[in-house]
Amino acid sequence: MMNSEAGSVNAILLAGSSKKDSLLEATGVAPKALLPLPSGTTMLEQVLSALRQCPSIGRIVVVGDPSLEDSVQASGGEFEAQGDSVIANLLRGFAALGWPEQCVVSTCDIPLVTPEAFSSLIDAGREHRADVVYPITTREICEQRFPGGHRTYSKLKDGTFTGGNAMWMNGKFVNAQQEALQDFFEARKSPLKLCRLIGLRFLILFLTRQLSIEDVERRVDQLFGCRARAFLCDYPEMAFDVDKPEDLEMVSKYINNGGVT
Repeated sequence: MMNSEAGSVNAILLAGSSKKDSLLEATGVAPKALLPLPSGTTMLEQVLSALRQCPSIGRIVVVGDPSLEDSVQASGGEFEAQGDSVIANLLRGFAALGWPEQCVVSTCDIPLVTPEAFSSLIDAGREHRADVVYPITTREICEQRFPGGHRTYSKLKDGTFTGGNAMWMNGKFVNAQQEALQDFFEARKSPLKLCRLIGLRFLILFLTRQLSIEDVERRVDQLFGCRARAFLCDYPEMAFDVDKPEDLEMVSKYINNGGVT
């Protein structure tokens, strides 16, 4: 049962669909949140279950394709129809919850995630008292847990890391910085626009691997007028998202071997 007490942490589960999806071509299932797993559940149900098992979690709002509504409500969540972008979906989720200061935001495509992984994120959010707390996991931990898995890594002075598909966010910050968040989202695929936003010097330092975690935190603070912190997460499940058929194949093998029940 979800915790509805004051002080509990709410959650937003982003389950928006996309017309361009290699998983759809391979499986014929859309949206991918409804992809069936060997555990007998869908990806959406698996992530919802992990959230519900966290003692601190209160309300859970799922933002996604209208076809998900019945499944979400049957699983004890609240449903909001998706908008036209990830940021629009994020804003719809926060608006439905009343812009809470303590919120876990996750995608629906990390079916190996566990209650313990989400609890570690909540603990980090409370400890750092930041507007944004983002989990990062070392390459060594990822490859030890999921040998053969292909992740995207960033090399910093502190090490080589991959980012999680969930984060801790302060809704008051999100509400105040809607335009800045949208600008950043729109610029992410344009090197010129992205360079203008983050600065040429910062980009050069990143490309030459001269940035530290602290440098990145400081730049995010400056860009969005917030307090942003990364935390070293020992749960690579939070970073293993299913985007391609080979990702689904590896997740299925892991579940069949007893990794998730």
